[in-house]
Formats: sequence, structure tokens, C-alpha cells
Amino acid sequence: MDALMISLLPIWVVGALATALMLWTVRPALNSRRWSMAYELSAESLLMGVLAIGFFALFFQNNLELVPVVILAIVVHEYGHVLAFRLAGHKNPKFRLIPFGGVAISNEPPRNMGESAFVSLMGPGFSVLLVAVAAVASTIFIMLGLDTAAAYAYRVVIVTGALNAFNLLPLLPLDGSKVVRSIAMSYSRPFAAGLTTGMGIAAMALLALAVIATRQWFLLIFIVIILGAMKNIGHYDGSTPKMKPRGAWVASFAYLATFLVHLYAGWHWFAAIILSFLSPVLRLLG
Repeated sequence: MDALMISLLPIWVVGALATALMLWTVRPALNSRRWSMAYELSAESLLMGVLAIGFFALFFQNNLELVPVVILAIVVHEYGHVLAFRLAGHKNPKFRLIPFGGVAISNEPPRNMGESAFVSLMGPGFSVLLVAVAAVASTIFIMLGLDTAAAYAYRVVIVTGALNAFNLLPLLPLDGSKVVRSIAMSYSRPFAAGLTTGMGIAAMALLALAVIATRQWFLLIFIVIILGAMKNIGHYDGSTPKMKPRGAWVASFAYLATFLVHLYAGWHWFAAIILSFLSPVLRLLG
């Protein structure tokens, strides 16, 4: 466990800085009702939540203790999006669990591309809090000699980091693609449109190869989702004000920093996910 404690030290430092920055960012909501949970409690959303839990239980059937960790990571992530919507002035944003993940919903379009980038980045950004808290808890448990609890808290660090690092990859319809698109829009709308198409085609090509290599036919669902995202993502771009260059640089730095924090925290699980995906594809191509 000494090695575990040492490995947590960078997360302590970076996590503390990121947590302080995130709390400073969301300080307007500290004394308001914007912190309410806002999970959508409709019959449809409850059904989707049950299906989501069932999907993860099936997916992790050989490691069921991961299910509550994954659900926790998703809820915190989606709550970050909801909080960002509220800070941007949206009236009634909500989130729900769905099979394969979660989704945050607002009936109001973004007022500008800076707001779009902020909302997209706040899911992974707010999740840095969970990484930091879990890292601190794991270290405290180590000091108290509670090795089992320390290992489970460290699992929260790894899973949260890996899921959010994956979510920040520039592939549609992940949050990373939305942030990259918002930044690209500040320089050239045609370039951003072409980049979005490229991110969508790249994601579909990787999924198609994975389906052929692994025979996991359920992955075809994601191709349909990507096609829908490519169709809908440009609806508001023509009239949405773009970011100024300074804002684009700030968004770029925030995106890179958030990605690196999560990548460091969840590297082992992130690498395992990527390898499990790429290995059959490379065998197929080889």
C-alpha cells in the first residue's frame, strides 16, 4: 500500500489545484438552489435508469463491485453538465441515466460557443472533484490501516479518471469532440464543420472495425448515435457567436489540463479499455 500512497501524491497536488479552480468557477451557485440534484423523475427516465443499471450489471457480470463505481462516476459527470447549464442561466436542465451512460438535457440552446465548450467540459471538470475526494479518502484509509476501503476508494479514482479521459477523446459524440469543435469554430466555421465530419467518420470507422473484429453487434447502436450527432450538431452553429481567440486559448488549456488529470488518474483502466478495443482490430488488419 506504500506504493499506492506514493502513486496518489500527484493526484493530491493536481487534484487540489483543479478542485480549488472548479470551486472558484462554480462559486455563484454555492448559495442558491442551483445545487439541487435535478435528476429527471419521469417514468421514461426511471425505466432508462433501471435499464442502465441492468446493462452495467451484465457488462461487469464478472466484477459486479464496479457497477456502483461506474454509476457514481456517471452521475457526478452528468451533474457537472447540469450545474454548468444552470450557471449559464438555463432554467430547467436535467440529467438521466441511459444504457451505456448518461445524458444532460436542456431545452435552451447555447448562447455562444464559449458556453457550449463550458457546458461540455464541466462534466469531466466537475468529476475532478470526485477523483480528488476519492484520492484523499484512499490515502486516509491507508493511514488508518483500512486496506480494503483504501483499495475501493482508489478504484473510484481509476474508474472515474478512465471514463472521463475516454469521454474527452475528440470523437463524436463524446464531450471531447464538442469542446474541440467549439474551439475550432473560433477560427473558422468551415474548418470546424470539416473537423466535426472527420471526428464522426473516424469514430464510425473504429466502431465498424471493432464490430467486424469482435462480433459485438450491439456496437452498431453507437454508429446510429454518431450519425444522429453529425446531423444535429450543426443546427445552431450558423448563428451562434464564436469565442474570441483568448477564450479559445483558455478553453484549450482547460481541455488539455482536464484530460491529463483524468488520464493520469485512470491510466491503467484507460489503457486496458483502449487495448481491448484495438487488439482485435489490429489482429484483423494484420
